Amino acid sequence: MSMPRGFTVNGIGRLGISMENPRGPVPAVPVQENSLEFTGLAFAIHAGLSILEKAEGRQALQRVGQSVIEGWAKEDRMVFGGDPNQMPRYVDEFLRAIRNDFPNVLIADVGGLDVIAETRRIPGWDGNLFRYIPKMATGIFFNKSRVTQMANAAAQANSSSSNGKKMAARYKSFLFMLAVATTHELTHCFVGYLAQGQQGFESYTPLQTTHLNYAGLRRRGQAVSGESGRWLENYLFGGSIEFYRDTADDAGQVR
Repeated sequence: MSMPRGFTVNGIGRLGISMENPRGPVPAVPVQENSLEFTGLAFAIHAGLSILEKAEGRQALQRVGQSVIEGWAKEDRMVFGGDPNQMPRYVDEFLRAIRNDFPNVLIADVGGLDVIAETRRIPGWDGNLFRYIPKMATGIFFNKSRVTQMANAAAQANSSSSNGKKMAARYKSFLFMLAVATTHELTHCFVGYLAQGQQGFESYTPLQTTHLNYAGLRRRGQAVSGESGRWLENYLFGGSIEFYRDTADDAGQVR
């Protein structure tokens, strides 16, 4: 795979975005930094990370971290290798590392339209909680259809026609969707950070850390992990964030 060059964009260090290229000679190609896909997604990533960097976001990560550690012990899944009393410091280290060296981003087919993004752990980081290396620990995949729809809306946005105004509003809605998805996925990255790079299902979010009946990993139809991203959404926003289709609108809408 041709690796993207890392740029500092909106204060995010070494941001590289690639596009899945299943029919080409390489599986993925770098996205040009002046493209609508790159600039829009980079802005949304910055906005999503900024939510967690605020005092309320840091507190939410501390709380979700405590819940995960307690759940690992309660459900006899794994033993946390750090000190729970240092959770504020872990949150600071995680966010600092993410801001300075953002995980690799891939725009790809990740499922239906209801899957906006997903996080995948990768082996490579040594698990040192005070030397977190995001690019060696995780990658974030964004739904190709969604990013394309966002870019299409941006290309048609203007203030001189009713359709242009509609596309401008749609573009802003896509940025919001992708920003919230970034916040959600970074919560999963944080659980992977606390798990110190372990790959087994027992190192994922415990069942107790979720909201309503959301589940992460499933085996034979049964939930084997919780949903830390939904837990954090509920803590920060008072519920889970969902998008619904307007039957009177076209297929390119935010839904």
